[in-house]
Amino acid sequence: MTFSDSLVMVQTYYTGEKEILNKYRYSISPMKDLMAQCVFTPHNIKKLTDHIKPSIAPNYLDEIYAIFSIAGYDYNKSFVLYKDSMLFVDLLPNHIVKEMLRIHLNLDSETYIQTIQSFFKKKIKIVPIATTNFSLLPIGSNTNKHTIWINAGRVTKTKEKRFHSIITFDNGFQLSVDRVELRIQELMKRGFLSHGVIRRDFTFNAVHPTTHLFDFLNVSSTEVTRKILKELLYRDIPDKHGDFLARYESNHRLLHRKLIFKELDIEE
Repeated sequence: MTFSDSLVMVQTYYTGEKEILNKYRYSISPMKDLMAQCVFTPHNIKKLTDHIKPSIAPNYLDEIYAIFSIAGYDYNKSFVLYKDSMLFVDLLPNHIVKEMLRIHLNLDSETYIQTIQSFFKKKIKIVPIATTNFSLLPIGSNTNKHTIWINAGRVTKTKEKRFHSIITFDNGFQLSVDRVELRIQELMKRGFLSHGVIRRDFTFNAVHPTTHLFDFLNVSSTEVTRKILKELLYRDIPDKHGDFLARYESNHRLLHRKLIFKELDIEE
């Protein structure tokens, strides 16, 4: 079946409003043939979203697999992928991620980023955004509206091509990103450690120091996740339990103080 044939089949399903979940959320089950042969990008995904209606907001509570802006809409609309469904929404990816952080953990994104950076020896510019249940990793700058966000815990395979790499998720969706495979896996490791920092401070289960991070994070068992997490244990999460919340509160107070001084035009 060709790409065009698969797309016609998908269009027929969605035009007939079959397999539609929660009004604007669409099942990916009609896309199985299409996903098997197509590697998606912000450009070709528009051919798919042309056949579905946009929503005003994603479901923030369900685990997100990927978010990326869609070419052809001035990059002001995003495609949101879940395990068994997808959404087309009138929001930028970085807005979605900030709101996800607020809804799940009641955290401000600027203070969160500053705090997570403190857990790494070298200041990092690419900062994963984590909840207790999953995390999203930016393949690029956190503030760039073109940045693709992926859920590293649901990646089954990374494969390098000549000018890009292909990321495959455990639901069969394939996504092209402009990074070499080694860099993607380095960023995935950072994502897992950041997720560990958050899960350690926001969950209350006692965990033995020698528990594998793979088990603590509850990621999918795939070739790439096992490879990255093989040697990492709970005790390898940077610093100690409680450090994130303590540093976050300190950073938040400092940021709030700076904003007040700025509004009053007072030099510190």
